[in-house]
Amino acid sequence: MILRDLLLIDPPRTWFFNAVMLLERLTSDQPRIGSDAPRAEEALSFRHSISFSFQPNDISSICWVEVIQDAETRLDGRRGRYEITTCVLGLTGADSPLPLYHVEDLVLESDSDLIQAAFLDMFHNRLTALLYRARSKYSPSREFLRGARDPLSTRLLAAVGIDRGGAGEPTQPPRSHLLGIAALLATGGSTGRSIENALRGLMARDLEETPLILKQLTGSWIEFDPDQRNSLGKRNSEMAVNWVLGTRVRHPAHRARVVVGPLPPTRARHFSPGGDGFERMNDLVQALCAEPVAVDVELLIDQDAYPPFFLRAKGARVLGENVFLSSRKRAGRLMRRVYSLDDVKEKPPGPTINRGTPVKDPR
Repeated sequence: MILRDLLLIDPPRTWFFNAVMLLERLTSDQPRIGSDAPRAEEALSFRHSISFSFQPNDISSICWVEVIQDAETRLDGRRGRYEITTCVLGLTGADSPLPLYHVEDLVLESDSDLIQAAFLDMFHNRLTALLYRARSKYSPSREFLRGARDPLSTRLLAAVGIDRGGAGEPTQPPRSHLLGIAALLATGGSTGRSIENALRGLMARDLEETPLILKQLTGSWIEFDPDQRNSLGKRNSEMAVNWVLGTRVRHPAHRARVVVGPLPPTRARHFSPGGDGFERMNDLVQALCAEPVAVDVELLIDQDAYPPFFLRAKGARVLGENVFLSSRKRAGRLMRRVYSLDDVKEKPPGPTINRGTPVKDPR
């Protein structure tokens, strides 16, 4: 049975908030209940039970009723809505706050009584809709939509300083990923430990228990601009004021490094330029690190995991890429590959890679 048929079973087998949430998902293309839209355009309508019998549930019935249309909208086709009869928060029935002699006449179902019940149901519809909206407004489990495009998620992202609305919204990182690290983004400046924990959590599926650490203050060389360099007799020639020897300086806090590994060669391609893991890490680092810090990705590749090399084997073989000269004895050697995320942002990755020197396994 489909979801609609399960919800229309008499008597209902679900409670009030779950039923309304599921019915709203089925009618997501129509105005929400409790909004400023006309009642005729709402997909859900609430009534209150007039019965004096004991109600074992907070919902008496759920049914589909056809909406009576006027002459102007009749050509648009037949329309209907779900009508939910509740047993709580009403002016009729056994739990009515009104004197019983006012509400017991409604059970007779005469013409005048039906008109009175329909009049009271206008208030029941609005009160019940506002009750549901007030109860679910700050409930992420009820308001959340796939892709974090519900109003609550949008408000949370806006509260931490991220406005992802509009037609030109970037697709990476996904809104759901940013929502998961909203507490980190709300603190403003991100620490190295918080960025490391965020990368581990958001990339857990890519890492597959592969170690990941963030090395801070690895440092790098920064080139001086031409107008900042020394030129004898022309500019920047005052000792202890603006005179600098050389054209670059070592900045210890300018660069950080994300170290991934040890990992086999097949997994290393996933975190190399052009791989899905590398692109995802690049997007996350740029979103997490708001400071002007350059970040490198260092891969520790298990060199002993490469398959043996045969001269007659088919396929391209490149020395230092997938072919290594070594002894038959496994020495536990690791190869380092370092990629700069800044270079990837400026230009697309080419066929060449930055090869490092093999190092001993620190383990």
